[in-house]
Amino acid sequence: MTDLCRVEGLGNAAIATRNGDLQSTETFKNSGGPNMLVGILNDGTENVNVLSSGFSVVAAAATSNEVLKEFFMDLKIEEIIAKILRKCGKLAIPSLYDAIQVLLTADDNRVVASQVYGYARKFAKIGIAESLVDSLCEGLSSPSLVSASIALKSVAINDEICRSVAEVGGIDAVLCRIDDSGEQGNTTAAKACCSLLSKVMSIICTLSLRSPDNDARAVEAGAGDLAIQSMQKFPGAHLLQKNSCLMIRNLVVRNPENRHDFL
Repeated sequence: MTDLCRVEGLGNAAIATRNGDLQSTETFKNSGGPNMLVGILNDGTENVNVLSSGFSVVAAAATSNEVLKEFFMDLKIEEIIAKILRKCGKLAIPSLYDAIQVLLTADDNRVVASQVYGYARKFAKIGIAESLVDSLCEGLSSPSLVSASIALKSVAINDEICRSVAEVGGIDAVLCRIDDSGEQGNTTAAKACCSLLSKVMSIICTLSLRSPDNDARAVEAGAGDLAIQSMQKFPGAHLLQKNSCLMIRNLVVRNPENRHDFL
């Protein structure tokens, strides 16, 4: 925060915003705080301290505030995030991943229809999902593994994005990280990765129930193998077991031809 507080007009609002004060958050918005903050992040891509503090403020300001989420998106913050992930993906900036999660979470009870799902599609379109997969591929040694898993779960909101994640090795990376975390007793990483995998499987599960054509495409893409492999490898992950069973059921209930692939 020190670097941000040196900027005239932003410091006090930034601190108050981090403390979750609604009135100060409004002051931050009305005094041009988002514009100033995005400018600082855009100019400070070589300074890890500035990035860490800046994205902490983004996350705090956008939490439960749909208007500020929209402000940041109008300022193209997703492009800054994509640039930083490409340049500094191996650096430990947990607040960057926190900001992604917050910006893509519908948590403002004052709003009937959130726009966060549209934001998630924008994030995926410019390659943020693939950059998050890169963090998973670095293994348990990556300081951003858990944060990146949680952030990717927020981005993966539909079948198209899940397919792009799978195409760049995301599913394989998640399975490997779950294996590694189990062997090393890293329950935090295991839970984050299992939660991500369950999210992907639940989307496939829903889509496969809609039409036999979806069932056939999912099986051809390896969805059946993924379900069986997940059940065999992670018997203690109850949500994963549940989603695997539901996915198998949905893959075969309206498409009898798929049943032979599971026998």
